[in-house]
Amino acid sequence: MKKVLLITLLGLLCLAGTVSAMNSPNYAINWNIIGGGGGGSSSSSYQVQGTFGALDGYSSSANYRIQGGFWQPMTTPSDTTAPASITGLHNTTYASTYINWSWTDPTDGDFSHVLVYIDDIQKPNVSKGIQWYNATGLTANADHTISTRTVDTSGNVNTTWVNQTRRTAPSPDTTPPASITDLHNTTYATMYINWSWTDPTDSDFSHVQVYVDTVPKPDVPKGTHYYNATGLTANADHTISTRTVDTTGNVNTTWVNQTSRTAPSISTTLTVAVPNGGEIYYLGSTLTMGWAYTGSPGTTVNIEVLKGAGTLSTLTGIPIGSGGTGWYNVTIPGYTPLGSDYRIRVTSTSNPSYTDTSDGIFTISGPTITVGVPNGGETFYLGNTLPMNWTYAGNPGTTVNIEVLKGASVLKTLTGIPIGSGGSGSYSVTIPASTPLGSDYRIRVTSTSYPTCADTSDGPFTIGVDSSTSITVRNPNGGENWVQGSHQTIQWTYTGSPGTTVNIEVLRDTTIVAVIPGISVGVGGSGIFSLTVPYSTPVGADYRIRISSTSNPAYTDISDGPFTISPAITVVSPNGGETFFPGNILPLTWSYSGNPGTTVNIEVLKGTSVLKTLTGIPIGFGGSGLYSVIIPVGTPGGSDYKIRVTSTSYAACTDTSDNSFTINAYG
Repeated sequence: MKKVLLITLLGLLCLAGTVSAMNSPNYAINWNIIGGGGGGSSSSSYQVQGTFGALDGYSSSANYRIQGGFWQPMTTPSDTTAPASITGLHNTTYASTYINWSWTDPTDGDFSHVLVYIDDIQKPNVSKGIQWYNATGLTANADHTISTRTVDTSGNVNTTWVNQTRRTAPSPDTTPPASITDLHNTTYATMYINWSWTDPTDSDFSHVQVYVDTVPKPDVPKGTHYYNATGLTANADHTISTRTVDTTGNVNTTWVNQTSRTAPSISTTLTVAVPNGGEIYYLGSTLTMGWAYTGSPGTTVNIEVLKGAGTLSTLTGIPIGSGGTGWYNVTIPGYTPLGSDYRIRVTSTSNPSYTDTSDGIFTISGPTITVGVPNGGETFYLGNTLPMNWTYAGNPGTTVNIEVLKGASVLKTLTGIPIGSGGSGSYSVTIPASTPLGSDYRIRVTSTSYPTCADTSDGPFTIGVDSSTSITVRNPNGGENWVQGSHQTIQWTYTGSPGTTVNIEVLRDTTIVAVIPGISVGVGGSGIFSLTVPYSTPVGADYRIRISSTSNPAYTDISDGPFTISPAITVVSPNGGETFFPGNILPLTWSYSGNPGTTVNIEVLKGTSVLKTLTGIPIGFGGSGLYSVIIPVGTPGGSDYKIRVTSTSYAACTDTSDNSFTINAYG
């Protein structure tokens, strides 16, 4: 039996209703939404009309659904909890017409899909697990907002919106750069043309597309400003075509072209230029080989080094050069045979018919050294500079030894002297004042690396004394008496040019006891130096003065005779011949000059023995001193007594009785 059912309806997905009887065979069904979206309520009355088999055993309190054409009872859903929102919503692109948003789905087990709205316009739902939405057709350089809510399998919607606003990129640049300007060729050659130009000023200009005779060539980057087209046909027109491109790839479709003509072909030749005869080269030096060419002899040459009729060495694949000339340098090995029968031959590697040989022979020699100065006839003076110089060729090493020869003997050897640079060297010494005079001097300069590479002065030179220059001691010059503490002057005269300063030496016999350095030589031929004779100067009659030039010790002089340094203290009495008795007074007197101190020691001498010492006795006043003692009873008698008076400040300032006095023990 079939019945027509009137069913209450609002949802679109799945219906569950409560059946109640109506006029047979119709039934009224109150339904509840169990899936899908929309509104309505369970108390609203809707109807669905259909023909179904009889519903047996229905219950007014049960829920039903249509399944297989029949009403089937079902359980009323109980889930009313919406899923969590998405997280980590962010955009992953920056483009002018689209934005791709990504997120992380909620972890709810019944999560179904994401509702998506772009700028408040609903978009297709995004199913669980996709986790992104790409919004297309957007306005460039504008803000666009994505709005999302989550839905579960029971239709529960999370009412919390998760939104994000992002801006699309500006519209892409579609404007090409300006064209190049001032395109022109800068050469006139048979096989190449160099074109130059000025780049456009567009800030985004990238490069120039180049075509030569319609054949594309490598792009020319911004800032290069030229293209060199090679391998061209001689005496023919060739066209360069250019277009500019910016960094976005926009191409200026306007061609800027120029047509230029290459030079006519010329005949091909190859000619040796250097060495071409007469040159001299040295072992270890550079052999420079040069040639000229015309036409197109190829890109490389072979160079043969010829000795006589044989080939000593071949250098292969040497670049031919540019602009019609080529050069190649080699260092001549130290083992190369010496000789004056050398030539070179230069031959094209691509066409051996293009070849040439040196017109004449050149020489390869061992290294040489040649003395320049002194080389004979020169005169040098003691204390002056002896300049020595030489020239060298080839590679005689980095150092030389210089021998100073007197006759056949080596007087002095200077070792390890730098050879110099650029083919010349020099070295200077000051001729010692002790150097023997003579006119038979030479120098010999020898390589330390090649002992056979040497040279000696061609002629002898002279070492002498410059008679036009001299120094003469004037004071003290013998016989003078200088008292300790006195003010004195040392005087000298000079001639010529002995230098600006002198050293003054004080000698006692042959021993130097004092040096006064760097004293001005004086003016107008005479010099003077004032000094106070130190109280500490030992007394003596064997003193001399020596004065020497500081720049040339050969200019020197010494006092003709000795002078005396005498004490500043002088014993007055007893000074010899006096007789004194025990128990009587022994008067002791002395004189002094200057300021030899405030006290003296007085020694009583018997023979060579010190019988008594009186210490710390006041020196006196106004240049004289006095001290008296009573001669003790029991003092040994004798006629060999003296006294010695000595400054306690300066031990050298002392004097002794000139002669002996007597102590008569027997009265």
